Amino acid sequence: MKRQLRLSRREFLGAATAGLAVGLESRDTGLAAPQNPSSPGAVDSDIAQLREVFLNPPDSARPMTRWWWFGGAVAPGEITHELELMRKAGLRGVELQPVYPLETDVPARGIHNVAYFSSEWFDLLRHTARETRRLGLQFDFTLGSGWPYGGPFIPAELGARRLRLLSQDTAGDREFTWNLAPHIVAEEKLVAVVAAPVLPSQQPDLGRTRVITDQVREIVSNNLRVGMGLECWHVPEGEWRVMVLIDSPTGMQVKRPTVGMEGLVLDHFSREALELFLRATGDRTLAELKALGFPAINSVFCDSLEVYGADWTTKFMEEFHRRRGYDLAPYLPALWEDAGPLTPHVRYDYHQTLSDLIIENFFRALAAWSEKNGLRARVQAHGAFGDVIEGYANAHIPEGENIFLGDRYQVNLRHRRLASSAAHLYSKPVASAETYTWLRVPLFLTTLEMMKAATDSTFLDGINQIVNHGYSYSPPEAGDPGRVFYASTLINHANLWWRHYPHLAKYVQRAAALLQQGVSVNSVAVYLPLADVFAEFGLGALRVDEELEKRLGKELFEELRRSGYDFDLINDRALDQRSQVDQGKLRVGTGEYTVVIVPGARFVPPGSLERLAEFATGGGTVIFIGRCPEAPPGLSQRVAREDKFRAVVEKFDCASERARGILLALGSGKTAFAASIAEGLSLLHSALEPDFRILAAGDGSEGALKIARENVGFLHRRRASSDFFFLSNLSNQSQNLLVQVKVSHRRAERWNLEDEGSAEPLIYSSTASGGRDLTSVQLRLAPFESCFVVFGEADGPPVVARSNFWGRLDIESNGAANLIRGRAEENARYWVETPSGRRYQFVVRGIPKPVLLDGPWSLRLGGASPVSLSNLRSWNELGEGKSFSGWGTYEIEFDFAGSDKDFEWVLDLGRVHETAEAELNGVALGAAWKGTRRLECGDALKVGKNRLIVRVANLWIHHMKSVPAADLSTLSETYGIRWGRYGELEATELPPSGLVGPVRLVPLKRWSLKI
Repeated sequence: MKRQLRLSRREFLGAATAGLAVGLESRDTGLAAPQNPSSPGAVDSDIAQLREVFLNPPDSARPMTRWWWFGGAVAPGEITHELELMRKAGLRGVELQPVYPLETDVPARGIHNVAYFSSEWFDLLRHTARETRRLGLQFDFTLGSGWPYGGPFIPAELGARRLRLLSQDTAGDREFTWNLAPHIVAEEKLVAVVAAPVLPSQQPDLGRTRVITDQVREIVSNNLRVGMGLECWHVPEGEWRVMVLIDSPTGMQVKRPTVGMEGLVLDHFSREALELFLRATGDRTLAELKALGFPAINSVFCDSLEVYGADWTTKFMEEFHRRRGYDLAPYLPALWEDAGPLTPHVRYDYHQTLSDLIIENFFRALAAWSEKNGLRARVQAHGAFGDVIEGYANAHIPEGENIFLGDRYQVNLRHRRLASSAAHLYSKPVASAETYTWLRVPLFLTTLEMMKAATDSTFLDGINQIVNHGYSYSPPEAGDPGRVFYASTLINHANLWWRHYPHLAKYVQRAAALLQQGVSVNSVAVYLPLADVFAEFGLGALRVDEELEKRLGKELFEELRRSGYDFDLINDRALDQRSQVDQGKLRVGTGEYTVVIVPGARFVPPGSLERLAEFATGGGTVIFIGRCPEAPPGLSQRVAREDKFRAVVEKFDCASERARGILLALGSGKTAFAASIAEGLSLLHSALEPDFRILAAGDGSEGALKIARENVGFLHRRRASSDFFFLSNLSNQSQNLLVQVKVSHRRAERWNLEDEGSAEPLIYSSTASGGRDLTSVQLRLAPFESCFVVFGEADGPPVVARSNFWGRLDIESNGAANLIRGRAEENARYWVETPSGRRYQFVVRGIPKPVLLDGPWSLRLGGASPVSLSNLRSWNELGEGKSFSGWGTYEIEFDFAGSDKDFEWVLDLGRVHETAEAELNGVALGAAWKGTRRLECGDALKVGKNRLIVRVANLWIHHMKSVPAADLSTLSETYGIRWGRYGELEATELPPSGLVGPVRLVPLKRWSLKI
């Protein structure tokens, strides 16, 4: 019975898993059948279930989109129209976010801004809920408008607050008075007055501070404070600094609000403030939608915490005393300036208290309110003033972000890795990301190819759900390109490439569906030195994610990835309170770590250090890079905690010379100290085999290998006993790769993410290294191509272990014989090698040169009359095309002499700016929107006369550069310009447009080989 190893979608879906692999009999190879502890039946069942998800991905894996309503200027008919377009394009649903108005009311043009939470606004919201339900779309809702949370109902006392300082230096022995009334406004509250001796170093002496708040007197008239002052305080001898600390509102307003939602940002440390906000927005919205009789909203959304200057809350002093066990007042000077050795400990306690408050009173409370109302909370925690991982951990769906040139292969700690790590540490199966934000500036420069690369970059950081940023509500009266959000990629019906967007949406759905299966396999955990960040910074809104990224840098993480290791970030709370040591592994949530790297941490809480010691003695490996931990952070019970800390840190012995650069035994595990990142990676490699390594690339040179490692990324997931890898080439070069993965004696298959999904066998072999069985796999990734490599149960060794042919293979087995087929583009001598080392050579001859379709071409830009082109060139070089944005139609007639039956022909469009579709002799060949822009001709190519039509869309930037800037004076006078204008840059040069070519018909010769 023949078994074919390159399967169509139908064959792939219907085939038994065992039929996807072919083995040679052991007498032919000399290899014994591999021993695998996993049950073959179990693995086959896992693979079958994965295959079903891959071929029929659920709607839940489709991309979501943020949907902006500008100023509430929307109408029911257009709402329905746009929702229908979204559904048709392959979107799963919408996340509605009301934002700033873009136009004033113009009745003649149908422009009518609807105030937020008016009866008319709720009518529109109910219509949207009904229509999303009818269309089977998910409906998520941003509470309030714009970001961060806040609005007109937030009073000054519940708005974002900061600690403000007044300071005067004085000298004793004398009486000191200070009239504070001119310096403290009505919304402000006195926190404390502290006097500290000034040391010769000009630092305040924390050991001798005096709290003199009781010396302040207020003068009140008619319940209003009309005066305040520090009465005569007797200054002791010496230099003194008197510091007045004031609880003050930041005054920050909600960014980008719609009409009627202008107001203060709430105090994120205050439960009272959040509860007021939820009553005013969430409870009100749910009450208005209740009459629909069905759950209208799936999730509520919280955007990134871009809160500026907030570092205080009115009840902070009481909360600090309750949580830290001492009065902060005498130590307040340390928050303002360096006050000696106690400064980092005071600052740590201060920031840890703020972190506790925002976690409990905002993130956890928001999730609890959502659950109480049958909703989920999808939350962006980056920007928070505390433990960002804990912020994500309290969301039902942690959401990161892809921003600024996000289409490169790079580790994004701040916006993505913190979110995906939290998902793994806290067993959350889905981690989403706002994607394509500011992908290029100015606007209208983003292509589908860039978006595909940005999608893959996001996936490679552990994200497995895409939220488009985004879809602008844009009715016909808005013209072209219509209404546009200032910071987004325009992913709506007005974009020129919208009709090809479904290809990207389908890709996202299929990839995300598989990436939501099983668990992420990351063997390395990188400890977050959060205590060091807390200990370093005093007053001022501390954006923890930014500071962690600055402190840790990118070198460690990028080198980990290029060396073949994936990782999660781990915080103190997860390490101390959620982790368990089991059989040499540190298990936290779905994470299972063999090595923990501690990069440059000075302060480590004793609980975290104890767990690391338990991990190492229990069989794990702990590698310190740059420095050894020096002390536990914080003042509470400091002496006892330091004694405990020293007892644990001595176990690691990382401060001694003998621990430098080598792995030392610690219990049944190992520990080491590395002076540099390079030394740390060397130690890591000695302790742990890489999960995925690119062994060779391209021509086999070091240069080609370097390029491949910098541009090809991997992500490893495991479902029960099945392993699968997502691989992506984020470059414009083809990559011929020999990779090695830490999977033993498993059949390797390639699952293709496009063309409705298909499977094909891969060239692979099993090897051994350091007592571990590994698998080497050979494959090619075209520019911006990605795929899954899936490892099933082996039913014998592979048919082909090595080859110099890099194309895709079909393999059929008939007893002891194997028939291998492929398609070659170049005349050459090829060979394939079996696992036994036997090499079979074959020669491919007679492939003619590609047929160049060099013109003349007919080109019609939009509805204009056609022009004749003797050669293909950018529209920028055509007088009528330089300022044209739209679709151009190319036509050419050519003679084709034909070829024998062994050839298949591919249409290679060459350079395309930016997306194209082709029709040959009336047969649609498909869309070419990324990568090599090649399309199979199939039976459409005829001997004799042929007619080719190529339709190409460019970008809106060409048109926008040629039109005058909009007059915003009326809008500014009425509502103000409420969006950030820092992206409104002038395009310095325009990208090319149209079909640049060369356009060729490329022959592929079919070959076959029996072995």
